Amino acid sequence: GRKDHMAADSLTTHSVPLRAEGAESDDLLSKLEDFFCDPALTGAISDFAAQHAAEIVPIEESAEHPLRYHELYMQYTSMLEQKLEAFLVENASSVPELLARVAAASGQSHTCVDYLLASTEYSAFLNLMLDFSSLSQWDASVDERDATVGLENGQ
Repeated sequence: GRKDHMAADSLTTHSVPLRAEGAESDDLLSKLEDFFCDPALTGAISDFAAQHAAEIVPIEESAEHPLRYHELYMQYTSMLEQKLEAFLVENASSVPELLARVAAASGQSHTCVDYLLASTEYSAFLNLMLDFSSLSQWDASVDERDATVGLENGQ
């Protein structure tokens, strides 16, 4: 029993500095999360996806991607960077610093991380667009089903 207690003590003392460092990072990430939940930004991302997601279809990994996909990726990245600049100035941070913190937090569930990764990793961008397309199709099929249910009930 004593060994376990000592091990627990040494773990606690070692994790204190990490926690202080992490708190600052978490604070920036929570501000970033709020920023990414802001309708001005979510609207811009979903407008972009609504306009372009249908152009992107799943392709075999070995197949060559159309140049258009990369053009869209560059447009998305540029749009996101413009929006992000203002946030970074406000929070006295930089893109590399922010990306480092986001990378350190990956594995935790932050919507902002997904959107940011989509601006730094081509494959993440394609996945975001494909997810958007499948969600749009799913929403449409749910709407149709709801309409059908309404008719069956004689409404």
